Amino acid sequence: MPVSGYSRHVLVYRVLRRILGPVVKRKLNLETREETIGKQFLLLSNHTTNWDPLVIALGIKDHMYFVASEHIFSWGSASRVIEFLSSPIPIFKGATATGTVIEVLERMKAGHSIAIFAEGDRSFSGRTERIEPVIGKLAKNSGVALVTFRIEGGYLTNPRWSDTYRKGRMKAGTVKVYEVETLRAMTAREVNEAIRNDLYEDAYVRQQIERVKYRGKNLAEHLERVLFLCPRCKATGSLVSEDDALSCSCGLKINMDSSGMLHGDDIPFDSVTDWDIWQRKEMRSLAEIRGQGVIFSDGNVRLFTIGSEHKRLYHTEGTVSITSKTLRIGGSEFPVSSIPDMAIHGSQDLVFSCDKVNYELKSEKIFNAWKYLLLYRTIRGRDI
Repeated sequence: MPVSGYSRHVLVYRVLRRILGPVVKRKLNLETREETIGKQFLLLSNHTTNWDPLVIALGIKDHMYFVASEHIFSWGSASRVIEFLSSPIPIFKGATATGTVIEVLERMKAGHSIAIFAEGDRSFSGRTERIEPVIGKLAKNSGVALVTFRIEGGYLTNPRWSDTYRKGRMKAGTVKVYEVETLRAMTAREVNEAIRNDLYEDAYVRQQIERVKYRGKNLAEHLERVLFLCPRCKATGSLVSEDDALSCSCGLKINMDSSGMLHGDDIPFDSVTDWDIWQRKEMRSLAEIRGQGVIFSDGNVRLFTIGSEHKRLYHTEGTVSITSKTLRIGGSEFPVSSIPDMAIHGSQDLVFSCDKVNYELKSEKIFNAWKYLLLYRTIRGRDI
């Protein structure tokens, strides 16, 4: 049975494509070809900017329902308008996605097409992140065609760690359409690998080829949301950004140019990607060196629980710290082993669940949630 309001959703989709299409293309300098799939499908895309749902809609004429982060349902009247116009499927980052998968399968059973950002999150470093095996299983068992859709140039247009946009160039479009019969002949692992190959994007590798300028203001500002470890002194939390520069108390100073490249004396990296790869490799050593003690700590944070109807309820505040065993926030303590998953909303809001309660950590100052997420994954033995 179709979703209630389906005819309205289809009409809104068509109208918004026509009205917002020229605006979005101009703002993002977006190149995309409009295509019609002409059958029910599951679309999987990489994720680079806040505009990606509209980018996909401009590339695909067929109506689809989007799986969207739970936080867009917490905006009061704006959320109610979004639900009325498009009925997105909510997913809470940092928790098991069982309810989301069930809703996706129910809507596909009713004949609707669905769009999902396969990584589950926007890239912090410029490379497509890990795609969980459940995505390949879902695509294989969906009973509908699989469409892979790749967005290029989005990371440097709208870096996740930044509050500003840069004017450069974006491209987006369908990579492949896999028919149901093709998916049936593949294993779930083969489907997942095909998805990863189709969606994989490395912003800096592409820059080496295309050399596009992404012009804007404050090009390095808030880089410390992703870069937390100084390559010179190995200190954490000592990096500070301003305008186009990032510096450390040890004297390290780098500048970011309009190509997104890093420059400075004696720095071993020329890209955010390479710096982040090094950070990830150092993470296990950091955890081992600091043993059972505090590995990371930051002050002035507030913790909220996410209750019914997506309302944020104040829980505690103070300092956040993490050891190999425990995450402490203000007056609350959470065993790392009891946290099934962790993620980040936007540029710096850390979200997780524990004992079936969903939590969101916020900071009014610039905060690096990325290091907590990478450390959590390291402690739990997951790929980073």
